[in-house]
Amino acid sequence: MENLNFEYNSNFSLNDLSLTIKENSIYALTGNNGSGKTTFLRLLVGLLKPKSGTIKIFNEILTRDKKQLWRLRQKIGFLFQNPDDQLFAPTIGEDVGFGARNLGLEEPEVNKRVKWALEAVNLSQYAKSSPYDLSWGQKKRAALAGLLVMKPKLLILDEPFANLDFKSIYNHLQIFKTLKKEQKMTILFT
Repeated sequence: MENLNFEYNSNFSLNDLSLTIKENSIYALTGNNGSGKTTFLRLLVGLLKPKSGTIKIFNEILTRDKKQLWRLRQKIGFLFQNPDDQLFAPTIGEDVGFGARNLGLEEPEVNKRVKWALEAVNLSQYAKSSPYDLSWGQKKRAALAGLLVMKPKLLILDEPFANLDFKSIYNHLQIFKTLKKEQKMTILFT
């Protein structure tokens, strides 16, 4: 990202932001509420268009071309602040498998990935449960599993620790460390 500028109304702006995110690393983006963390993440994945500057993802300059965005987003997992925005299927297992099915993977591969993703976030026993039966922290992990099943190279997580207790935060951090080590993922969270 080089010399990125973004303006929202006249009240908020990101000015001349430049940074490099290295592969197979974990980054925490911190700041006060309203400081632009979510806006930054949305710019990074092409959900918002910068006023000026360059965003380069996987050695490719982000152009907002629909085909390019589709191709790049297959390598990126984006977790929204509210897991209810990502959980919609009748069961956690179906929900987690949705992305892999959407990629056109064969059912045996989908099932293998769902099993792995649920194990990675310690939710195997909830595969047949409704998302509505889970705690907030479990919903966050289920939404994360839905991203993992697609094997992204980059995970972008917006407020993954919001409303979680210390034990749940610790468990999430352990999951992130394992993903970085075993899956060579780059993880950026606010």
